[in-house]
Amino acid sequence: MTTYTPKVTDDGAKLCGVKSCDRRHEARGLCHGHYHRLAKHGDVQPDKPLGKARGRVRAEQSPRWAGDDVTYLGAHRRIAAEHGKAADWKCACGCGKPAAEWAYLGIDTEQRAATGGHHEGVLYSPSSEHYAPLAKVCHARFDVWQRQRRTGLSLASAVLDMLTAS
Repeated sequence: MTTYTPKVTDDGAKLCGVKSCDRRHEARGLCHGHYHRLAKHGDVQPDKPLGKARGRVRAEQSPRWAGDDVTYLGAHRRIAAEHGKAADWKCACGCGKPAAEWAYLGIDTEQRAATGGHHEGVLYSPSSEHYAPLAKVCHARFDVWQRQRRTGLSLASAVLDMLTAS
């Protein structure tokens, strides 16, 4: 198998080891496109042009992030971008434990319910002002209390629902 050495620019950036390619180095001396070509075909096919590099969309430009159309995951990424990781905070309930997660407080009049995936039906807010950093155990307790308050279920039923949903 041919080995590739990444090209190094004057400022120290590594580029793809294929002579005709100026894309950023990713693995084994190759850019993402040539590396996957090598893995799939056993050859980088240097004479064959790669498709347009899609690159990553910055979070702020993603449709899962922007404005009020933000998704559940986008809202949580937005909170982390604005306030940092929850782990950098103390739990907001006052227990003294370090926080682990951002918890939706359930107070936004414009709240949404997540659609699709693991978080189907979970309530969230597009606004980061309606979240607080909580320790995992405090977040779980808070969610049980919220579910009970919203649905009118008995505490035992809310806990049972939470345990069977996990």
